[in-house]
Amino acid sequence: MRSINRYHKPTPTAEYTAYKEDATPETWGKLSDTLSGTVNTAIRSFGGNDSSLRTRARLITKNAVDSWDPSKQGGADLKSHVYNHLKRLNRVRQSRSVGIHVSENIRNDKAAVAKASQEYRDRYDMEPSMVELQKKLQISPSRIRKANLLQYDIPESAGLSEKGDVLSGSSYDDEKHRIWRDYVYHDQDRIGKLLMELVMGHNGRRPVPKKEAARRLKISPAAVSQRINKINARMQEIAI
Repeated sequence: MRSINRYHKPTPTAEYTAYKEDATPETWGKLSDTLSGTVNTAIRSFGGNDSSLRTRARLITKNAVDSWDPSKQGGADLKSHVYNHLKRLNRVRQSRSVGIHVSENIRNDKAAVAKASQEYRDRYDMEPSMVELQKKLQISPSRIRKANLLQYDIPESAGLSEKGDVLSGSSYDDEKHRIWRDYVYHDQDRIGKLLMELVMGHNGRRPVPKKEAARRLKISPAAVSQRINKINARMQEIAI
């Protein structure tokens, strides 16, 4: 990666500009293609050339692109910015072999999440999303997922994956599908994120009927069904 000149502003590419002006699957696809070499290099360097990490790398790349600020004086160019974010693949690869269990700290997180959720509902008369809870509590999304799962009274002996999902032998979802759900979730607007949480149980939340989700979000049941259908269609694009 090139060294950074502190007096230089990185120049956005045409593909990046098109994506920022109109974030669609088409503009993202074209931008993603320009970053494929960077992603491949990172998978070799930090992921042990494990192709199963490609979906996770894609999610990290999307987050990196959305956080890049080309107006920042002396900032890295987009490819360098993405490459630096992809260094976390090393941690992801190592964590796969480490079992994660429910600890007392997670039980404390459960109480904090429940309290913050109720305070948000009392103040704004609406459900908080994962992003809003994370901002309020200043803890990682994985901790919030695990805290949400404890609403089901999961026994201490139950294991949790790194995404906060319950592990039960080989019956839990394939990691690739869980990562793809995160990718789809990341692309949703606020209502879409909440629908994935409330109706589909994303981020460890207890699913509720569509009519109840409509009531909480103050939209029609028909709108809920329409949005869920679109999300499900996006979920079917897992074949990457």
